[in-house]
Amino acid sequence: MKTKIWLSIILFSFLYCLFSVTFAQSIWDISSSFCNSWIITSGLNFSTDSAKYNEICTQFTNNSDQDISIKIWFPDWTITNDEFKKPACRWEWNIENFGKYVIQKNKTLIIPAKQTINEKDYIRFPAWFDGIVRGCMTYFLNQTKTDVNNQLNIVVRQTSYISILVWSNFKRSISIQQFDKTDNWWTNKKISTELNFDWDMILKLNFTNSWDVDELFIWSWRIYNKLWFSKYFEIPTTKLLTNTSKEISVNMWKLPFYWWFFKIELNWNIEPEILFNRDSLTPKLKEIISIQEETIINIIPRNIIIAVIVLLFAFSIIRYFIKRKKNKQ
Repeated sequence: MKTKIWLSIILFSFLYCLFSVTFAQSIWDISSSFCNSWIITSGLNFSTDSAKYNEICTQFTNNSDQDISIKIWFPDWTITNDEFKKPACRWEWNIENFGKYVIQKNKTLIIPAKQTINEKDYIRFPAWFDGIVRGCMTYFLNQTKTDVNNQLNIVVRQTSYISILVWSNFKRSISIQQFDKTDNWWTNKKISTELNFDWDMILKLNFTNSWDVDELFIWSWRIYNKLWFSKYFEIPTTKLLTNTSKEISVNMWKLPFYWWFFKIELNWNIEPEILFNRDSLTPKLKEIISIQEETIINIIPRNIIIAVIVLLFAFSIIRYFIKRKKNKQ
């Protein structure tokens, strides 16, 4: 009985070692290096401004005679907890300080046999980020299963180190673009007004956020005339992403039947959406930007248009009958 147990242990150990060797040989058949700016390096070090997209070019070579599928991760960097304090890579799911800023195109990659391919990923830090960031690029065979709840799971992987110096270049710039043509009576090309098919008044503005941080718009507007008409609106918070433009369209609905001259006043309070390290910013960068615009519109009411058409039609009919009567005489 003991002989069978020992034979089973020996057989299991042999199969485990065989599997491990085969597995290790497979992963070591893949070599990698960084290829930023066409310069091949084993590690990647560069400096950048915050809010800028940066390329991470990785070159993978398959030295085996068969295609190999790998998984690629960008976990955080750490140091060993011993007297040597050597660089190390955290588990793949630890992406609190580095990996969460990486934008991956492919997390799984198939590398053809005896070929070299380049894979491009990107990293972008928030506009208010500042300091040195260290992370890792790791890869392992695709058939390897990782379990975040099992810390004893063995994963054979390859690792490379990345260090980035991030300079804070936090700026804010909000502008309103002009329209080529507006229907406003009083020319303010930043504000466009028009009527839809239901004769509702539509108000349009085109904002551009040309710098580094997402902005939140809290705005209101008022429309009124000298005939005691007045309407005040508060618009839900609008978000404008960094380096983007957005046309904001608001339905003012139907105006009173006695349309004529109306004045529109608009007010915005704009503040940066800062989700990280807000306390480290200077007060000027956190302050609310206030913008005011106004325009005057002159719209002839639909009722008046219809009344004029009816009067013209009636006048034509009366004139026709008068002329006919004169001809008979």
